[in-house]
Amino acid sequence: MAVGRPVLYLGPLGSHGGELVTHAQCGWVVAHGDVAAAVTAIEAARRMTNEDRAAMGSRGAELIRCDYAKDAAVGRICEILEGNDE
Repeated sequence: MAVGRPVLYLGPLGSHGGELVTHAQCGWVVAHGDVAAAVTAIEAARRMTNEDRAAMGSRGAELIRCDYAKDAAVGRICEILEGNDE
């Protein structure tokens, strides 16, 4: 996600990684072993325009930059420790 490319997440549904991809609308989430869904996702990615793929990748990179980069994480930890996490 941080490199700004669409993500094909293969893993358990409802996992944190899958939730991130879904929330950011930066790729596809496919359950382990669901070959048909994986093929569908790959075909969907292939049919997208370069601009749409770039926009999808940018959404993932933005999520990482804003919510998961070191500065953002440290800021959240400081807020929690100071009791300002509301």
